[in-house]
Amino acid sequence: MGRRTATTLTGLALTLSIAFSGCGVKGLAPPTPACAPCVQTEETVCDFMELEEGTKVLYETTPGDVDKKPIAYTHGLSQDYRCVYDVIRKGGHPILTWSVPGHYGSDSLHGGKEHTIERAAEIFEKLIRHNQDFLGDDYIRMGASMGGMIVAEHACRYPDDRTGVVMLVSQDFAPDNLALDLIDFYVTSLGIKPLQEYVCSIRNLYLCEDIQATRNNWVIVSGQLDRLTPDGKQTADRLGERAHYYEIKGAGHSLPSTHKREVDRILEYESPFLMQR
Repeated sequence: MGRRTATTLTGLALTLSIAFSGCGVKGLAPPTPACAPCVQTEETVCDFMELEEGTKVLYETTPGDVDKKPIAYTHGLSQDYRCVYDVIRKGGHPILTWSVPGHYGSDSLHGGKEHTIERAAEIFEKLIRHNQDFLGDDYIRMGASMGGMIVAEHACRYPDDRTGVVMLVSQDFAPDNLALDLIDFYVTSLGIKPLQEYVCSIRNLYLCEDIQATRNNWVIVSGQLDRLTPDGKQTADRLGERAHYYEIKGAGHSLPSTHKREVDRILEYESPFLMQR
């Protein structure tokens, strides 16, 4: 095996391990995960939103600095609502976070519905409306990896919502690389149907035209060493002046947690831009 091939395989193995490490391990739920109990504290409110077909979706709201805009956050594949605190510090921005159906804390979708990026975006819209009193009219939509794809899909489906979007290590079209193939193989070997369906949906993602019709502002943050979603700049280029793009040197796909300070600084600096209408 040549040095270049060995280096590539080592990097891909690292990408796969990162995708299912740390907080994400807790997201590797059984095929039909039971709803986890909500834990109420003085700082957080944890509850369930029930969909029409009976699916229960877990969400949590955490108050923060009243001078900062609330963030509606969506996690990545195999993670859950708790992972937001690996990205955003408590006590800063008020936070609405949730577990995407089929992940720890929320039901898998009932009624034979498939777990897709499109369906998750529809549920995200219901969640925003359900928590309108908490979010108000000025908030930030934010997602990492698959979560970034979900909030991008949401922006395309609901263009009248002109609140800003932050995409971390994500892009508006399907990744085509061995790293995604490895994740596909892994979730298939585990037999976790919801995750398999999400990976299939990611493979069919194409928002390149629809995203240009959105009217909100965007901040897109990529990692220089990210092998899973390496094309965030293409997404930013399509959006032109409505997008600000950052590439963090030395960061990979785990950027949201490994480079938390950089993400926090970008978020604070770009908040006025994200609030523009």
